[in-house]
Amino acid sequence: MVGSSKAIPLADGEQIGIKFETDLGKKSLAELRAIPAGELLQATAKAGRFPAVIDGHFLPKTPMDITPKASNLMCLCWPDGTRPRWVIRPCWEKDEPL
Repeated sequence: MVGSSKAIPLADGEQIGIKFETDLGKKSLAELRAIPAGELLQATAKAGRFPAVIDGHFLPKTPMDITPKASNLMCLCWPDGTRPRWVIRPCWEKDEPL
């Protein structure tokens, strides 16, 4: 998950998927899977962003519910201004400078 985008319920995610399928003129998941990768990438670029979906398995709850306030988060940052690196820092300090 990136930024402040919100995860949506499974039913809403399914509706977005059905609309995507319909917009492409496909009638099944098998037809979607048969689309060449380049064509699929172009179609997703035109469709816009697909939000994260709370499906109960891969994403069982919202990211904020999964990660307690006092736990550590891994984030990509530029602490010295020259190159990105992954750091682990407490999420309660997220508004403080690195």
